[in-house]
Amino acid sequence: MKIKDIRRLGSPKRVLSMYEHIKNVWPEDLIDLCKKYIYQGYLRYGADFDVWYEQFRIESSHHTLARALIKLLMAIRTGNTEYLIDVINYCVFVWSWPDHTMYFKHTSSDSTQELFFEARKLSDEMLRKLWTGSSKEDVDDLHRVGPKECSSV
Repeated sequence: MKIKDIRRLGSPKRVLSMYEHIKNVWPEDLIDLCKKYIYQGYLRYGADFDVWYEQFRIESSHHTLARALIKLLMAIRTGNTEYLIDVINYCVFVWSWPDHTMYFKHTSSDSTQELFFEARKLSDEMLRKLWTGSSKEDVDDLHRVGPKECSSV
């Protein structure tokens, strides 16, 4: 980290304050819940779970991320945060067993701005289809307030 970057963070007191805030807000119970769902799956499905587990190790990362996207859409549509546990677990599987197409590279908002706007446009289209008959204004409202308050939900 360069000196000018450190100065941008502010005083050491401010940096410690942000650290404490993140430490206090980060949902440690969420990580535990994700692990419990994996254990629960093993107990519920037994030997079939071994097949399921192996499937994630073998299938393409894109396929697993598509499963995560489906669960995310289910969470958006229903408001049920239980689906987010599946999203997190699918992401952990991809992180743990990525295929050859996946990589990690730091990005900046400048370098991903075009991709962000493409993804936002796709997101808007998907949300419109999720709530068939929704107007552009309804989708814009959804981005602002969430599904519960959106008029078309």
